[in-house]
Amino acid sequence: MTVYAVVSLHDVAPPTQAECTMLIDLVEDHGVRASLLVVPGPWKGPSMRSSSAFVRWLRTLEARGHEIVVHGWEHHAADDEAVSAPFGERVRARVLARGCAEFAHLGRTEARRRAGRSLRVLRDAGCHTRGFVPPGWLISGEAVRGLRDLGLEYTATRSGVLDLVTQTTIDVPAYCQRSGSPLSRPGAAIVDALVATRIRNRRPVRVALHPQDATSAHLRSASARLVRRIAASPSHTYADLVDRQRRSILTRPPAAAGGL
Repeated sequence: MTVYAVVSLHDVAPPTQAECTMLIDLVEDHGVRASLLVVPGPWKGPSMRSSSAFVRWLRTLEARGHEIVVHGWEHHAADDEAVSAPFGERVRARVLARGCAEFAHLGRTEARRRAGRSLRVLRDAGCHTRGFVPPGWLISGEAVRGLRDLGLEYTATRSGVLDLVTQTTIDVPAYCQRSGSPLSRPGAAIVDALVATRIRNRRPVRVALHPQDATSAHLRSASARLVRRIAASPSHTYADLVDRQRRSILTRPPAAAGGL
């Protein structure tokens, strides 16, 4: 049985380009293509429209086989007036996602507006994108409907990937290192063990890298080990995984008709 895996690089934006370049070099050293989760809007600085060098770099990466994925608009929790969730739920989402749960409680219209702005920026830059992964892997049901309105093909949570075209869910967890935490070293060991177990049991898996993973030697080493574990997989991007799932649906034999 083939093991399908995804390597994603989160928070790709002009302010993180240097760290992302280090991780992309690491990924490519193992012959892996990654899904690059791009923040097109004003996050830690102006939007990517203001950086022609970043746009050229992104287009080069896409030409080398990496996938461009929308990762929110501005990558921080929406203002209270943009959401209708109870205060406690908003606080919980912000804590879980370290303040970046932009789409956790958005309504359909606002989600469509924000994601639509991101799509326009990426398409104006000459980048092709099919999917949307929300910051913090948190997204409301209404926001999912907003993504579908825009013709986006898939989205993801921490536990799985939702194909917005076939309305099917792929159960595949995402694991990431807790960079910036005092527990990052033991955390990296736990993540490595979890990924190794998934692969050993022939189960699909996602590995999520973040720019902070490039900031220390032990996290870079741990990231390389994770990528090395799944380098033999035939599926390295979200688009690969979704396309594989669709093929399996199309080739699945019809259920036998029941007797009268």
